[in-house]
Amino acid sequence: MVFLILTLLFMNAIAMAGEPVDGEGEDEDEDEEELTEQERQAIEGFDLNTMVIQSRRLEPIERTTAFAEAIEVQDEATRVQTVAEVLSDAVGVQVRRLGGLGSYGAASIRGSTPSQVPVYLEGVLINAGGFDSVNLGDLSLDTLARIEVYRGSTPAHLGSAGIGGALNLKTREFVGSLTEAAASVGSWNTVRLFVLRGDRFDALDTRLLALVSATTSEGDFYYLNRNGTRFNPDDDRIQTRQNNAHRAISGLLKLDTGLRGWRVALAENIHAKHQGVAGIDSVPTTHAGLTTVRNTLTLRAGLPRDDGFSFSAEASYLFLLDDFDDSHAPHGELGLKRQHTVVNTHAVGGGAMLELVSADGHLTTSRLDTRWERFSHREEGSSAPKDRLRLATAWQHEWNIVGDLSVLPALRIEYQHADFGGGPLPGGLGEMEPVTADDFLWQASMGTRWEMRPGLTLRANFGRYVRTPDLIEMFGDRGAVIGNPDLQPERGINADAGLSWMLTDRGPLTMLRAEVIWFGTWSDDLIVYVQNSQSTVRCENVDAAEILGLETTFRISLWKTVWLSSNYTYLSALNRSETPYHRDKHLPGRPVHEAYAKIEFNYEAARFGVRLWIDLDYAGKNYLDPANMKEDALARLLFGAGLRMTRPREGLSFTVEVKNLLNTFVLTDADGNRRPLRDFEAFPLPGMTVMATFHWRH
Repeated sequence: MVFLILTLLFMNAIAMAGEPVDGEGEDEDEDEEELTEQERQAIEGFDLNTMVIQSRRLEPIERTTAFAEAIEVQDEATRVQTVAEVLSDAVGVQVRRLGGLGSYGAASIRGSTPSQVPVYLEGVLINAGGFDSVNLGDLSLDTLARIEVYRGSTPAHLGSAGIGGALNLKTREFVGSLTEAAASVGSWNTVRLFVLRGDRFDALDTRLLALVSATTSEGDFYYLNRNGTRFNPDDDRIQTRQNNAHRAISGLLKLDTGLRGWRVALAENIHAKHQGVAGIDSVPTTHAGLTTVRNTLTLRAGLPRDDGFSFSAEASYLFLLDDFDDSHAPHGELGLKRQHTVVNTHAVGGGAMLELVSADGHLTTSRLDTRWERFSHREEGSSAPKDRLRLATAWQHEWNIVGDLSVLPALRIEYQHADFGGGPLPGGLGEMEPVTADDFLWQASMGTRWEMRPGLTLRANFGRYVRTPDLIEMFGDRGAVIGNPDLQPERGINADAGLSWMLTDRGPLTMLRAEVIWFGTWSDDLIVYVQNSQSTVRCENVDAAEILGLETTFRISLWKTVWLSSNYTYLSALNRSETPYHRDKHLPGRPVHEAYAKIEFNYEAARFGVRLWIDLDYAGKNYLDPANMKEDALARLLFGAGLRMTRPREGLSFTVEVKNLLNTFVLTDADGNRRPLRDFEAFPLPGMTVMATFHWRH
């Protein structure tokens, strides 16, 4: 808990202060002087660990039936990049943000709601307590090595499966004794510092990794303020975003050691941030602020696979804190009154997993999980905490029927008990009696994988998935939400099928991969907030949704030097609610068309390397509200570019990147009206952003 203590002290202070590149020598000139062994090792280590910038590696998840993508981000320390930005480039993932660096962001997979996407950090589910939708702005990319995106079907080694899919965030791993440091500066007075140290203690069969990253940004980008009068352009003005600064610090500490044939690993991951809450575009704030802390502590012990058997066990503790303060102004800046709310979540979990491999190659995976959560919400007084206990088991069997045809049935069974001791309802509506809720849930899926010929693979999956209501939806809070313990879990049916084709090492063609996938999701009993009074809402099961779509990806590498990657998603996400003003309307925040493309050139020699890239990100027009009554977000095409220069022998690199190259923050609709660039109504997004990073590795 050392990181937690240091971070809380830091946050208190700041709150008061207001792809692979091959270049291991084969591309050198023939008259290049001979390298010493020490220099060669330095170059090889540098290439292995720093030349990959967001390449997508497909093993071992390529061998599953699921449509999944592994995004390598271990070397994102060489850039100023966020989890939201990385995921927004992935096929099938929609990301919506409230602003620029450090702002709230939510991920939707294949048109699901963000709450239907379980997010795992170092194996710990961080959709906890009253936070079933994970804020991507509270995740630090600097501490991560890999992001696994499961679209639709989810493997059994992840305890919970989502209706839309799942995200699995894996933290940095020990790759050898090394020291890393980076410093970044950029637009909006952004400064970032990063330090990492990894050591091996062979006598103790122990490895240690420690990492600290700190970021500060004013967030005062330019935007179009229409002064709340969208039909009157006379009072429109360009101004800077106000009260949008943030200060964040992240830490990662990992220790693993051998113990009598076991491998034991301890990891602590902490992220803390203090930020201003800027409010809507036309009504800026000056003092409202939010402090968030997330601490994840895990302990794992495992036996390596031997004679077809492997076993692992784990224990975890998750702490989440949200401290929202809007008490400076006489009547508050964001609501109808002054507010100061503190929300705490504690979650303790444990699990065990057993894998058995038969002589004919069948793989059986069994998993047991237990988890206890406590969520408490305090505002001008205290109320009883809300508790939930989960017991779950998952079973999955990979059955090789014949040759390269395999099927993978899976079953999950879960029991949940939730309890609330009672307390005052919001708005002076009286007291809520103590209440408990019990749910018995099951999920099942079937997947198929057939390698029709070398490099050509057919996959198909079908499954039933559920999401239980979170503790706020069930029991409410003291602010504005009245709970509904009679809520039914959201239910969904997923189906997908697709072909992937891959070629490697064909003359100048280093690699080619193409994929086309059809998918569908049918959800029922969606949980929505329904206006209950002038100042309160109540959660009810009212909506249903039908989501159909198509995903395509294409990646090619030529001469190990030129790389092209692209993806396109077509999405028809319709509300099938019986409510007349919602039925057959488009689900908000889900563009029908999305596309991403990137072309890059890499040259690497013994003494010097250069990497150039340009990318484009297109999102089609989409609606911002469930009734499709308000203004829509206009289609946008954003360009980015970057340059990276390296000195492999010295382990040095310098990267400069421009995002939103054309400085697009004002869009014009078909009628000639100007609109701000945005994902959410009244929350603008920044224009051109320039970031530069100096990175050293030894």
